[in-house]
Amino acid sequence: MFCPVARLGYGRVMLNLLKSVTLIGLCLGLLIAIVGDPAAAAEDGDYQLLKATPDKVWRLNKRTGEIAVCALQGKRVVCTVSTEAKSPAALSDQELKARDKEKRSRDLAFFERIFALVQEFIRAALDQESAK
Repeated sequence: MFCPVARLGYGRVMLNLLKSVTLIGLCLGLLIAIVGDPAAAAEDGDYQLLKATPDKVWRLNKRTGEIAVCALQGKRVVCTVSTEAKSPAALSDQELKARDKEKRSRDLAFFERIFALVQEFIRAALDQESAK
């Protein structure tokens, strides 16, 4: 039976494991940096503009549902805010539970992929040491 700890020694295996964990930490840090902060992304995309007429646009605040009609007056853009913008319909408990279950399922699948990646890094580190 092949035992990498007996062949390489405990210290070298621990060092390789530490290297693998460090590499995984760097990869996760890079992933988080690439994905970015969801709050910052929401700030960038709060508004959507839709052309209503040749001289007017509708500005929709996607976060609050507020709608404004904007027009160019001289050198300024003037927006009139609607006071009776309709709020989205509230979700039922069943719909909320289904949405939460779907999110948990996606999160679990993501963490399973991360765990498989960690296992692969550790296997690769042990294989590399055993080949030496």
